[in-house]
Amino acid sequence: MEKNIPMYLPLLCPRRRLPVRFLLSDDVTEIHPVMNARSCAVAVHWCVFFMVWFVCEITQAQQNPHGQLPVGSSSEPYLFLLRDPVVHAQLTLTTKQKSRLQAINDQLDGLLWPMRNQRLQQVNTTARRLKIKTKQQLQKVLDRDQLRRLDEIEMRMLGVRAFLRPEIVQMLGVNREQQDSIREIFSETRESVKQLQLESRQDSQDQNINDAVRQLQITEQKNVLAVLNGQQRQKWQTSLGPPVDLRKIGRVKFRAPEFLGQRGWLNSPPLTRQKLSGKVVALFFYAYG
Repeated sequence: MEKNIPMYLPLLCPRRRLPVRFLLSDDVTEIHPVMNARSCAVAVHWCVFFMVWFVCEITQAQQNPHGQLPVGSSSEPYLFLLRDPVVHAQLTLTTKQKSRLQAINDQLDGLLWPMRNQRLQQVNTTARRLKIKTKQQLQKVLDRDQLRRLDEIEMRMLGVRAFLRPEIVQMLGVNREQQDSIREIFSETRESVKQLQLESRQDSQDQNINDAVRQLQITEQKNVLAVLNGQQRQKWQTSLGPPVDLRKIGRVKFRAPEFLGQRGWLNSPPLTRQKLSGKVVALFFYAYG
């Protein structure tokens, strides 16, 4: 017998709420012949995939290319790099380390969830606080070389955006005049990107907009590096470590949260992940607002 259970689940999208509709049945395949356990699992995966959308600053018209989260456009990518299989390969984790790291990530899921509708500034502040706490935990999981490699990958993800961070300013010896120049370059790029975003609403040629944004980012990088002297540029290059293909980073996963019905449950008592274990669950959701 089919049970229709309307409920609402606020996913982590800035200032948006995504209503979620569950369809549970003793035999889902009779109602939806194309739905099977694997496709349902994929649906759940994609639903959770949007959990971290709130940390991504918009830098391109195409937001989720090739099924990857735009981690590279986040101003605080560290907590997401901890989940990425490309990063795990770079760190050459042991089986025990993977298990302990997974436990840390599971704890972070519950802390990231309340940030779903916060403003970007609040999100970044909370993310930095969590990053400090998580780094303390990682001291007991990763060795010194692994911790350094993780920092190197983060610096590569941030690129020149890291140049105004206090630790980078201190490491490179960036003076006040250089900092002011870098801020001005960043401001000019942001304004140019905003203008392109406005144009993209009227222009269906998304690829043209993406190419223009990438060119702006390349120009920004060149201009910022030109502000530094030769010794500072050498220190920066050394801090990045060996190269890594950043284009492959972003296939991160999160543990699905408990289902919270904000308007109560119909035709059923509240369901939990434990009660649904081993059952096929189809999630239907859409954005509005």
